Amino acid sequence: MAVFFAFIFLASFIFPILSLMKPKLAFINNRKEILQIYLAALLVCIVSAGCAIEETEEKTFEPELEVASGIVDDKLEISGETNLPDQTVLVVTLKDKNEKDINTNTTVKEGKFQFEPIPLNQLKPGEQTIQITLDEKQPDEVVKIIGENGKLLTGKLVNDKQQFIAVSKVKIPETAATKKVKKPTHTSGEKKQIPVTLVETIDGDTIKVIYNGEEKNVRYLLIDTPETNHPRLGAQPFGKEAKERNRQLVNSGKLTIEFDVGERVDKYGRLLAYVYVDGKSVQETLLKEGLARVAYVYPPNTRYLDEFRAAEKIAKDKKLGIWSIENYATDSGFNSSAKRSTNQSSSYKSSKSNSGTESFKNCTELRKVYPNGVPKDHPAYAPRHDRDKDGWACER
Repeated sequence: MAVFFAFIFLASFIFPILSLMKPKLAFINNRKEILQIYLAALLVCIVSAGCAIEETEEKTFEPELEVASGIVDDKLEISGETNLPDQTVLVVTLKDKNEKDINTNTTVKEGKFQFEPIPLNQLKPGEQTIQITLDEKQPDEVVKIIGENGKLLTGKLVNDKQQFIAVSKVKIPETAATKKVKKPTHTSGEKKQIPVTLVETIDGDTIKVIYNGEEKNVRYLLIDTPETNHPRLGAQPFGKEAKERNRQLVNSGKLTIEFDVGERVDKYGRLLAYVYVDGKSVQETLLKEGLARVAYVYPPNTRYLDEFRAAEKIAKDKKLGIWSIENYATDSGFNSSAKRSTNQSSSYKSSKSNSGTESFKNCTELRKVYPNGVPKDHPAYAPRHDRDKDGWACER
């Protein structure tokens, strides 16, 4: 715009100068001709200034960004949508438990972004600000749109220093790792099994029951089973098998729960308990059959930790269920990148190939080893023991 006014300013001198020089300019006969020359010069100035403005003026870009955050499996997940161009590099900043910044990068793809989950035990508990900014280095295609160092950015997400910044709030719960953790020990306390009524089986390690006249979800203590319908991971290997086996167990007899001496309710309002059918531990059965791993060990709720680890070892040694897939079950969860082989259609196929089938003369003998019977693909399953042809042999 400054160039335009400079041209106008210079052009304004043309008319009086031409008037003064009229005697020396033979080809100019009268003031009308002077005026015509002046107007032509002025038009040239205006057109030239307009072209200069068009060439130098750059288009601005107003960024938009929405953030979604949530806690899944003791990790903070951050994702969202934005109109920033694909391949834009975003940086999220949070505070760790020592008040230092934690920075994680990700890139925009098809208008969406998702950061790598951050374990809660690395983060400062309490309300935190999620701060998302642009990385200093951006691909050339992105720079063409947002400008060098974001100089073409404008709008409510750009501060007075021409910096892009989007913020959101999240509450980080206190975890066992942020507390002063004592060494796991067996705890004393009343071992009382409380009768409950089953409402439904939610997944492999959670059921809904009637407790004290109210419907309550019960999260099994000390174990973890694969997901059946995770919002991000979807259905994990052996998740459906774990849920079905859990459903079969809790429907097979008198259902009771037992609390430990620590917390009885988690942050989601679920009861934390050991679950039994006719006095037999459901957790221990799932561990022995390779459909669960020992996990979420938060003292002092560790009464049956040794027994559960022994049950887990049985399944590990036989490579049953989750242990039949290499590097699938880990200390930090289930590795979704690990896949079943094409010939692993169920939780027990690999056990058959490694150990052969288990043969029992009748259901009486089978129940001495597997009190609640076995599913169809279990090494001990035999059609002659499945009289009602429902896929389970020797169920009670």
